[in-house]
Parts: sequence; structure tokens; C-alpha cells
Amino acid sequence: MNMPGDSTKGVETARGNYQAAREEILERIRQRERVLEFYVGGSAAILAFGFTNDAPSYKSLVFGLIGYLSLAAAILVSQHNVAIESLAAFCREKVHRFLKCKGADAPQWDVYTQEDPREISKTIIRMIATALIIVGPAIIGLFLVNLPATVAEARTSYVIASDVCMVVGGLWTIVPFLLRLRRLLTKRHCRASDTSQDSCPTSSSTPTGSAP
Repeated sequence: MNMPGDSTKGVETARGNYQAAREEILERIRQRERVLEFYVGGSAAILAFGFTNDAPSYKSLVFGLIGYLSLAAAILVSQHNVAIESLAAFCREKVHRFLKCKGADAPQWDVYTQEDPREISKTIIRMIATALIIVGPAIIGLFLVNLPATVAEARTSYVIASDVCMVVGGLWTIVPFLLRLRRLLTKRHCRASDTSQDSCPTSSSTPTGSAP
């Protein structure tokens, strides 16, 4: 039998877990934005630097850097997105429901952003912007590094590897984007008929630890 003190302790533990998860979400969002800022600034610097010399071998060396940079940015942004989604799901599906079933004040932010169609639309717009930020410079770099004037003297394994990185980085960005977009659109149309989010879990155990 649970004592009143156990229930209070469980509520406080759940709130502490929620706060820790939210802080990690905000920190990962900041890190993701820094990755994008570095990628855009680095790509612009590479393009400006590459146009200062007319030697094809020089251009291929400089423009090829965009391929490696785009793949690194795509991997890092994808990693942060997965962690953010997992932590948000932990807050929304475990902590929020636990506190609500205990009759305690439950955090509303993560639940609100997933239920309001306008917030889902904003999330979709941010996803599109992120995909364009990563894919845009990669497409430009892929075009420049494969110009006939450049390729004629500088078709090396370095350039080929850069091409592969650009293509892989683009796919690494676009495929998860399309899958997540499909989930969000489905959620926006089907959320109203889903009552499972309001049901209390059968177990009374306190949600602990971090999200997977």
C-alpha cells in the first residue's frame, strides 16, 4: 500500500525528471542552432574563398569541402532531432500523464505543442527551413565542384568522395524529414479521435530516468 508521503515523493520526482528533460531539450535546441549557424557561415566562406582563384584544381579542393561539411551538419542535426523528440515524448507521454493521474499540476507546454494544429504547422515550417538550409549549400557545392572547367583538371578521389558526402548528407536530411512530416500530418488529422493520451497508466510507478 502506498503511503501519502510516497505519493508526494513520486510527484516531486516526476517534476524533477520533467525539469531535467526540458533543460536538456533546450540545450540540444541551442546546440542544433549552433551547428546550422556554423554550417551556413562555413559554406558561405568556402564559396567566397573558392571564387577568388580561377585554377580548377584549387576550386575543386575548396568547393569539395562543402560536401564533407554538409554530411557532418546533417548527422549532427539529425542526432539532436532524435534526442529532442525522445525527450519531448518522455515529458508528454510519461511525466505529464503520471502527474495528471495523481491529481497534481502537470506541465502543459509539450502537450500543447503536440495537440495544437497551429503549433504542428510551425514545426513543419521549421523542418522545411532546416532541410533547405542543409540541402541548399550541398546542391550548390555539388554543382560547382562538377563544373566542366573544374572537372577537366581535377577529377580526383577527393572530389568523388565530396560528391558522395553531398548526396549522402542530402538524403540523411530529406528522408528523416519526409518520415517526420508524414507523422506530423497524420497526428494533426487523427489527434482528435485518439483518447489513449488521456487514459491513466495501469502502473503507478514514478517515471524515472531520461528518455531513450
